[in-house]
Amino acid sequence: FPVQYVNRPNLDFRGFCGTVASGIVRPGDAITALPSGKQSVVKSIVTFEGNQQEAFIDQAVTLTLEDEIDISRGDMIVKTSDLPATASRINADIVWMAEGSMKPGKQYDLKFASTPNTGSISKVHHRVDVNTMERFEAEELKLNEIGLCELTLNKPVAFDPYQKNRATGAFIIIDRLTNVTVGAGMIVGEAEEETSERLTAVSAQEKAARFDQKAVSIYFTGSNKHVLAGAVDRKLFALGKAAALVSRDDIGENSAGDIARIINQAGLIALCTFEGDADALTLNADTTSVEAAIAEIQDKGII
Repeated sequence: FPVQYVNRPNLDFRGFCGTVASGIVRPGDAITALPSGKQSVVKSIVTFEGNQQEAFIDQAVTLTLEDEIDISRGDMIVKTSDLPATASRINADIVWMAEGSMKPGKQYDLKFASTPNTGSISKVHHRVDVNTMERFEAEELKLNEIGLCELTLNKPVAFDPYQKNRATGAFIIIDRLTNVTVGAGMIVGEAEEETSERLTAVSAQEKAARFDQKAVSIYFTGSNKHVLAGAVDRKLFALGKAAALVSRDDIGENSAGDIARIINQAGLIALCTFEGDADALTLNADTTSVEAAIAEIQDKGII
């Protein structure tokens, strides 16, 4: 029973509105609110036709409880005797619906039932050929491809496997920058938790993938280099990217290059107002506009 909103027309009535996702609920049923875990008992089932003795799947009703417990929009009310799983790492079959490929490590918005969440695709277990059902190794999914993926969520979510309950086992994936739905998922189950023995240091590539960028240093020259570097920093920020300015004027001649490398190791783009390696991207601030600079950065595949 995903809660849609809290109804408080007056001080004598407090109900929780939503649609029954599965099963049957009756007055007297012991319930648990998730994710808080607080418990109570159903006092009444209220509809426009009056109080009901039971409510079943797809019915939109208002539940009143015996106890005053806090339940927020997006929470779930479930029978205490039949709790769903709760996890922050899940495996799911994902259908990718966007022209741009799915980016493992990139942060996406996700919507489970009525519950918003954020997270990333940790890895692709395999891609499935829908015609032959053959499985293939894959690092990403392209338009209309389907694959079994592992997701890491920023907060735990209550769910049932999709085969058991479509309402609580499905979700959509939304691009955080464009707000466009880019994928849909069907939960298979909880993913195996990584033990301390399996945990390793996060690589610069993994950190950069969170921002959908490459961790490189970009060098600015010319009399206007500080202005252009600051403008590019602002433009990158607006595009959802992460960069940091590095200037020898502030840091010093000897340490600026080391600071830029540390910034790259953190998965960020270093915007350096000094000359760098010959093969690195260098922008002349006296002849390059901020729009041309961003276009050049995109052409190099940095963002």
